[in-house]
Order: sequence, then C-alpha cells, then structure tokens
Amino acid sequence: VLFRSCPTSALQFTEPSPQEIYARMAALLESSKEKQGNVEPPVIVFHCEEMGRKVLETAGLVPLPYSPGVLPVEVPCLRYVSESNMLAAMSLGAAGVGLLGCEDCPNGERELLYQKYDFTQLILQNFDLDQDRVRIITAEAGQEADAVEAINQFVSQLSESPMVPNWTTPSQTLNRPILSDVLGGFIDQTGNEPGRISLSSELPFAFANINESGCTLCRSCANVCPTNAFRFEEESNSLHFKHINCVGCGLCEEVCPENVITIKRELVLEKQSLDYTLVAEDEMINCLKCKKPYINRRALEAVESKLFEIESLKNTFSGNRKNILRMCPDCRTVAAMMEVDRGWEP
Repeated sequence: VLFRSCPTSALQFTEPSPQEIYARMAALLESSKEKQGNVEPPVIVFHCEEMGRKVLETAGLVPLPYSPGVLPVEVPCLRYVSESNMLAAMSLGAAGVGLLGCEDCPNGERELLYQKYDFTQLILQNFDLDQDRVRIITAEAGQEADAVEAINQFVSQLSESPMVPNWTTPSQTLNRPILSDVLGGFIDQTGNEPGRISLSSELPFAFANINESGCTLCRSCANVCPTNAFRFEEESNSLHFKHINCVGCGLCEEVCPENVITIKRELVLEKQSLDYTLVAEDEMINCLKCKKPYINRRALEAVESKLFEIESLKNTFSGNRKNILRMCPDCRTVAAMMEVDRGWEP
C-alpha cells in the first residue's frame, strides 16, 4: 500500500522494479506488433501472483483458451499497479489494460487501486479515448473459467489502439515523469487539451493558484515544496510552478507569509502544465548608496508597510534614517553606525 500510495515514487519494489515492468510491457507489445496475424488487439493484463496467476495457469492446463491479444504482466499484487503504469501501456500501443486478481485480496482492502483505476478512466474520458479501455476482473477459487471468459469478452470489445507508440521504453521510471510524458503524448496525438478537471481530495494532484500582486517572492514555497513543484530563478527574480509535480500537500499554502497561495484539487490537462510556468516576478530595487540590486519592489514595500505602522519605530525611520530600508544590508549598517556616532540611540 505504501509503495503505490506514494505519488513521488520515493518507495519502490526491488522485484519487479519499475524498469522491469516497463521493459516487459514494451517487449510484449513490440512482439505482438510483429505478429500481424493477430485478430484481437494487444491488451496488457496486469495480474497478481495469487488468483491472477492461477486463472492464467488454469487456462493453460484445462485448457481454457484466452485471447491471443492478452499480454500478461505479473505483479506482486494489483495494488502495485499505478495510474502511470496503466496509461503508459496505452502510450506503448496497448488497446486496453486489464487488472486480473483476487475477489478477496489477501493483502486487505483495495481502495487505493480503485482510486487509481477511476483516475485512469477519467483521463481517458477527457481525451475521448474511451474510459472502458481499462477493466478490473476478479475471481475466487473455482471461478477461473468465468474469469477467462470475462477477459476474452473485454478484449473482443476493444478496437485497435487509439495511440501510435511514440516511445519504446520510457526515459523515466518514476510516476510523475512517466505521467507527464504520457499526458504530453495524449495532447500531441489527439490535438486536444481538455483543460481543468476537478478531482477528489484523495487523489494526490493539485493546482496552486498564486495571487501575483501580493507575492513578495520570499521563496518560502520553493524552499518547503517536497516535489520541486515551485522553483525560484535568481537571475530573473521570478517564481515558477510545475503543476504536474504538485501532490497537494498544502505546505506552500501554510508557510506563505502573505497568504497568496490557494490549493485547488484539480488537474489541468494542458501542455504548459507539464513544465514550469511563470507565476510571479518583480523588479529589483537598487541600493540608494552603492546602487547594487538587493531586494525586489513588493518585498521592500511589504517590509516598509509593516514596520512603519509600529508606533515605537517611528523615530527609527525619521530624519536621515527615513530611507535606511532603501539601502542594502551592508550600506544600511554603515549608515546606522554613522547615525549612532551623531548621537542617535536606537
């Protein structure tokens, strides 16, 4: 459960590894493509090592022939399978994806699997790729024949793959980079950018809306973001957000001192959401003394606004010290010490 509940792939199985899973899928689909005589379209069927394996073994012994389009990929448990695995299978050329396992999983409840299954269907639906191209098939002991029939029925209802494979093996094996590649491929091949879709709070996806006019570019969001969804670029003094990386943890919203970040549970299916986009920038202010840039305008104005409202500090920022905050830290220190020499008592 921990393995597939982690949206960043921080936890991974050593056997089979993500690399092995994708390599198996690619090899099976490539082999299927070479066998042009197949009437049925190729379908990746992830099956567990318990009932899923037993169904396929029984089919070979009885025999209970299943469709030649079925390409079995064994996983420890169906909960091993992620939305990235299912959608990547489609990008690799599969016409559909089956999930074959136990009716009563010995590893416990499968709520997480159903969430990922529903998410996969949602993505296919929004790209008009037919959400019924994925299906869960379960069986109990003695129901092997029924399960094989269900598999055959599923395969027979599928048309050819709607996607032309544009890669043989993924350049990445982590969930989010894979998902980003897949969604980019869907957008390119369908010519469709569905836009914003609302998601349930259980799914680890979110969009961080930034009120740019109130952002002081303090970097707090970029510093705490565990998935690098936020990135601050020093050279351009700008904040960038990569939506596909966001898992909706809410840390950025919590630490933002200006309260200008709002987390929305939604996924934006657009090309620009798959890369970093500019969300806030500001001009730099030069020091009154040395003329070097040292702070951005909105940050300076926010500091001045807060300090000037404090009654006990009004004397501090009066007279020759009125513009002391308009100096860089080094020049400010020198100016303050010169004021002390003139008799000012901070």
